[in-house]
Amino acid sequence: MTDVQQILCPKCHKPNLRRARFCQHCGHDVILNNAGPRYYITRVIKEGGQGAVFEAIGDDGRTYAIKQMLDRFTDPRERDEAIARFEAEAKILERLRHPRIPRVYADFKDEGYHYLAMDFVRGSDLEDIIRRERFIPEERALRWADQICDVLEYLHQQKPPIIFRDIKPSNIMIEPDGNVKLIDFGIAKALQPSQRGTQIGTPGYAPPEQYQGIATPESDIFSLGATLHHMLTGRDPRDEPPFSFPPVYALRPNVSKRTSDAIMKALKMKPEERYRSVAEFRRALLPERAPAQVRVVPATQALPAPAQVAAPVTPQPVAASAGPAAPQSTAPPTSRVTPTGSPSAPAAAPAQKPAARQKKHQSTRWGAVLFALVVIALLAATVALAFPDWTVRTIRSIPALATPTPQRLIQQPFTVENIEVVVPPGGDVRQAFVLAYTRAVQEQFGPQAQIHTSVPLSYIGGEPQKIAEDENGTKYRASISGFILVPATP
Repeated sequence: MTDVQQILCPKCHKPNLRRARFCQHCGHDVILNNAGPRYYITRVIKEGGQGAVFEAIGDDGRTYAIKQMLDRFTDPRERDEAIARFEAEAKILERLRHPRIPRVYADFKDEGYHYLAMDFVRGSDLEDIIRRERFIPEERALRWADQICDVLEYLHQQKPPIIFRDIKPSNIMIEPDGNVKLIDFGIAKALQPSQRGTQIGTPGYAPPEQYQGIATPESDIFSLGATLHHMLTGRDPRDEPPFSFPPVYALRPNVSKRTSDAIMKALKMKPEERYRSVAEFRRALLPERAPAQVRVVPATQALPAPAQVAAPVTPQPVAASAGPAAPQSTAPPTSRVTPTGSPSAPAAAPAQKPAARQKKHQSTRWGAVLFALVVIALLAATVALAFPDWTVRTIRSIPALATPTPQRLIQQPFTVENIEVVVPPGGDVRQAFVLAYTRAVQEQFGPQAQIHTSVPLSYIGGEPQKIAEDENGTKYRASISGFILVPATP
């Protein structure tokens, strides 16, 4: 807390000295969760009718987002329902591990209020970006859509599936590096096909069936389609007649028809007429996208190609190095041969044989080859019949040709906590953490495990902390989450 100059009171939000125990303005306790871990509010991020979000510092020095549920309800039923949603959000987030979902570290009550301590996400929400830019270019919108689909696929693959039920621009955070975080799981719900829920959602983005208390994966697909429609056209569906979405390319002719058609299918009124899964919608938006599962063929030694020109090759010495060797070119080296003799005299072209003689020569040659094969086959059959036991033993002793079996890699989330790296002066801090994360992955899952490059790594709990510095460099600590590809177990 050495960098914190003042802390805010959780009740009146007025500033106090960082060492204060009680608010100097209203007398309220300025420390959240005295039972531990303790948090100190440094900034009010957002406050609404039912809750507030604060930026806070924990006892460990990390930055957190603290979500508070405000108790301003006059109806006891509404209060109970809001508390149930808040506690359900905590339970859902505590068991999820995805780099695009804020992680919850604690849920607690303090002075009668309910709180969640979670990852602090830096950046702007998508609603603010649309308001500022009016509409989003197609390439950037599709890049963000791909990341949102990645989160929804993960949620829908849970047991039971989790339906977000409130995809909209204000629930999508865009970090400074362009990565997406999906926030506010307050009405997310585990899918129970036989049950109907409450009519919760955001008008304009919620599908028709959600007003009947029904939510399925197709409901999230509709909401994402409505969000993409808003992103690309700047047309806010909350200001328009319900469920009215003109084709995207009719409003923005520079948007491709492929993207427009994909979004319009996601916005069909009947769930069965939409895409059957987020993965299908994702492929329609980005048909060139590489599949999530990758098949890797182990490296094998190539057979030497027959030599065309005999030329001596001098082996080059290989210098020992602590780092990985540079990849070798797979193309064979090319030797250039200079003919001896006078360079001014052109080489005489070989005389061409008449076509009839050439055909006769080829016919005779193939006849000889065929005759030799027949003789060899007869000799082999004779030996096999005369010495059957020896033949079987000999055949069994011949090693089988090595046929590499392609290995399937599967995608899974992976988090490494409290990684420490030393970065020399002028070094790249993020690259140092990427290398450390890669080493941790391969130490646990083997050398074939790799980072899923289409899902950028994310820091958990804020940017890396500087913990020491000397002439060798600066020491940082951070926790990192991402997706990896690991060999599937047989």
